[in-house]
Amino acid sequence: MAGAAIVALTLSPLLLGSDYLRFVAVLILINAIAATGVNLSMGYCGLVSVGHAGFLAIGAYSAAFVVAHVCADVTVAILAGAIA
Repeated sequence: MAGAAIVALTLSPLLLGSDYLRFVAVLILINAIAATGVNLSMGYCGLVSVGHAGFLAIGAYSAAFVVAHVCADVTVAILAGAIA
């Protein structure tokens, strides 16, 4: 059941008609992933960590830089953000 919910949430941005709704859905999914990482470290383990926000910002900046200045494909930008 959880797997079906994950697949439905992942594919929902592709099925939404408006560009704005797709943008909002993608932002919700990105922030849900970031919040889950913070919840694992701070909620369950009790470790205070501000590194999650830094890693998210570095990856997002790297991906945006690759798209804007290198004019590469989005998949290349995602890989560059993950590597950074």
